[in-house]
Amino acid sequence: MLGAALTALAGCAPFPHTETPLATNFPTSKQPKLQAVHHWDVIAGDLAKTLADTLAKGSVCVAPAGGCPSLFVEPTQPRTAFGQAFHNQFVSHLVQRGLNVVTSGPADITVSLDTQAVRFSPDRKQHMGVMRFTQIAVGLWALYDIPSHVDVVAGAVMADVYEWNLAEFAKGPTPQVELVVTVSATRGGQFLARKTNAYYIADTDAALYTPLPPLHPIRVVGDAGGTAK
Repeated sequence: MLGAALTALAGCAPFPHTETPLATNFPTSKQPKLQAVHHWDVIAGDLAKTLADTLAKGSVCVAPAGGCPSLFVEPTQPRTAFGQAFHNQFVSHLVQRGLNVVTSGPADITVSLDTQAVRFSPDRKQHMGVMRFTQIAVGLWALYDIPSHVDVVAGAVMADVYEWNLAEFAKGPTPQVELVVTVSATRGGQFLARKTNAYYIADTDAALYTPLPPLHPIRVVGDAGGTAK
């Protein structure tokens, strides 16, 4: 009877009443990690395509530019090194898609680019598989957690396949800093299109995504001889 009771308890769900919801994990997903200017250009192109497709779907804007209302892309906020480059890349992709992008406002449609760097706690866990590599010397790696029935040759093949698959994943721990990028298109106070994406960034590159020092005007004073000081 005791054994039957323990078996029944082992299969039971958690207590039917709790003071707080139980913490669960989301289904496994992937999030790109920005590590180069080329990566910035890739996401700029992706967001430009999304914006152009949304405007075309709503019959708001259909290329070529002659049949499209004018668009003005406001400077990226806040002002960061990433934002300056991303703004230029984004505008370039819109122009390449035949949209009628103007150099200054006002325009028929206003496009805004907003970014937010979010810092989470360090040492967040990241699981990428059952087997694991450990470097035991320069150029020499050991593969652990291989099932016991796998022979040496099969293990070597599995190691190559495992390493090839791992090439998809960014090296190192889960980044502490993530970037949220939002693109919005508005006209007359109404949203015509809006898209928000999130990306990992290298923690060592966080300064590229944080606000730059404010610009202060420089006052130039000339003396009687006309020489500036």
